[in-house]
Amino acid sequence: MNFTKTVQLVAFAALAVSSVALGAAAERRD
Repeated sequence: MNFTKTVQLVAFAALAVSSVALGAAAERRD
């Protein structure tokens, strides 16, 4: 198993989730 690749995948997933959450929060506030 490639450790760096796993870390990158987890970081990308976390970034995508937080991005979606921020977008939903901004839409709700508007």
